[in-house]
Amino acid sequence: MPKIKNKGKESRARKWEKWLERNNKIAGAACALLIFLFYFGIITFANSFSHAILQFSRDWYWIIALSAGLGLQVFLHFKLKHELSKKALTAKGLAATSGVSGAAMLACCAHHISDALPFLGLAFFAGFFYEYRDLFLLFGVLSNFVGIAYILKMYNLHGVESGFPSGIQKLFKTRKSVNFSIIGSAAVFLSYLARFFILR
Repeated sequence: MPKIKNKGKESRARKWEKWLERNNKIAGAACALLIFLFYFGIITFANSFSHAILQFSRDWYWIIALSAGLGLQVFLHFKLKHELSKKALTAKGLAATSGVSGAAMLACCAHHISDALPFLGLAFFAGFFYEYRDLFLLFGVLSNFVGIAYILKMYNLHGVESGFPSGIQKLFKTRKSVNFSIIGSAAVFLSYLARFFILR
């Protein structure tokens, strides 16, 4: 009996995944929207909606970049899986993109932990997250960029069109190009980190 139940759950999960693959644009847009809802939800819960609006007026460029980047990753991820399933191919290593997306989402939301921590009596950590929020947000944006570069490499590897201009997609044709995006992102982050501490 338990095996039959597990098969039923797997079947429902697979159907849901197939729906997301077919409706990849909706999946990407929904993910981007969820970032906004989570952002406003957690700040509103910890403070107030007016405070959330005020905070967004300060961080809007970060949040838009994060939500757009993560939404784009989700869209590209499910579109690629859909195209590969039509070709009856396997997407080796594709699951790794979910980890990058998850890291970006955690980086996006980590600094808002500072809103809730005082209620738990952890004022030191609240101050830490708030003070270094720009670093967390930059890490999230750069993680999104690396994730997109990796997914575009997978598109090139399997000969699938991503919808990006062909020149942009071909930039990420080799492993070296993805490594370059990682090194470039790390360089940007470290230079920002150095500037952040020097200007303090």
